[in-house]
Amino acid sequence: MINKKLKKYYSYELLKNIKSYSFITFAQIIIQIFFPPIILMIWGVKNYGAWIYLSSFLSVASLILVPITEVVRLEMTKAYANKKYNYVNDIFFNSLIWNGLNIIIISGSLIILKNSINFSSSLFSEINNININFLFLILLLIAYFDIIRGFFYPALTFQGKIKLWINIDISYEVISKLAVITSAILFEFNYVLFFYFLSNVLRFIIVIYFYYSRNFKNNFYIPKKLFNTKIIKKIFYLSTTYFFERIAFNIKNDGFIFLVGTYFNATTLSLLSTMKTLFYFFPMRISSILNFASYIDFSKLKFNSYKEILSKQKIYLRLILSFLFFFIAGSVLLGKLFYEFWIRDNEIIFDYKIMLFLITETSIIILFNTIIAPFKSLNKFFNITAIDLLNSLIAFILCFSLLNTNPNLYHLFFITVGMCLLN
Repeated sequence: MINKKLKKYYSYELLKNIKSYSFITFAQIIIQIFFPPIILMIWGVKNYGAWIYLSSFLSVASLILVPITEVVRLEMTKAYANKKYNYVNDIFFNSLIWNGLNIIIISGSLIILKNSINFSSSLFSEINNININFLFLILLLIAYFDIIRGFFYPALTFQGKIKLWINIDISYEVISKLAVITSAILFEFNYVLFFYFLSNVLRFIIVIYFYYSRNFKNNFYIPKKLFNTKIIKKIFYLSTTYFFERIAFNIKNDGFIFLVGTYFNATTLSLLSTMKTLFYFFPMRISSILNFASYIDFSKLKFNSYKEILSKQKIYLRLILSFLFFFIAGSVLLGKLFYEFWIRDNEIIFDYKIMLFLITETSIIILFNTIIAPFKSLNKFFNITAIDLLNSLIAFILCFSLLNTNPNLYHLFFITVGMCLLN
């Protein structure tokens, strides 16, 4: 039987979750700051560029996966809060069919991707003793473990407590980066990905360990009717909005990296990746803390509580605008100095124009995320994500067409920033 204690969940647990989310955000920022310069120093630009390019394959192949993990967790949390314990169990087990489908999808996507790229003329052609078949096998195994791990995520977090999962994620971030750095010193490129895969296996084992040791398994039992068509359809329906959102995000980031890696050299890709870390992902992670708090705050309100929503929205907009002011001013005044202190590689030269494009795009996206926060927290943002996805697809197609005729990196940024403004 599921533990029925719900005391103080909407006060004390809320603050704990925000604190935990802030902790992992800053941990990831620290890792992002130190990892690129260290691996560049050990590996050099060519190997690092190939690593970034390879990492984008998994994201591109994952574009059409059904994003059910957060949907299932949210539905389980709502059912648990309303003491519908049998429904919690049914939702959990009915997510199995979608996870199984995702395994089939990722397998097909990676196979198609592998057979559609000419690796003899790509970044991998500059890496010694590269084994493409081995690398794609490891990528496939990483994807499998990630999907299965995602199945257990709702089981460990549906009661509203995310601290355990956050601690597992932080441990994984540290261990995986240490595994990459250590193996990069000792072994060839092929084996670095293998040790990265081992860190994923370790994370999966830890998740399974806590699932059993903390008695989460006692909350669930295999229902008599394993698959409920109504629940399966509901999971899919709710996942479509997150599906559009994820595809749009991946197209803007990994899709763009994929195009740059295909049409430009390793130095350009390394420059873009490191500059995006500093001027895109760093401020996005900081703003995500405030977004996380706003989602929880708005989710307590009814969708027709216009005055309350508007009042809270004004507060969050003021905070975000203040943050954006310091981010833009700091980037323009100190961005070049900090970047050159951070990345000390003679082959990677800071580009002021790219920085201006990135801080413009980042500021637009952060402001956009703040404006749509009430709709997202109440799961009323289907039309918003559909428009965002359409703009992202148009931008990707325009960039791809432009690269085939006139490969110019600045033109790509003009397109991406322009499409962000259309949102």
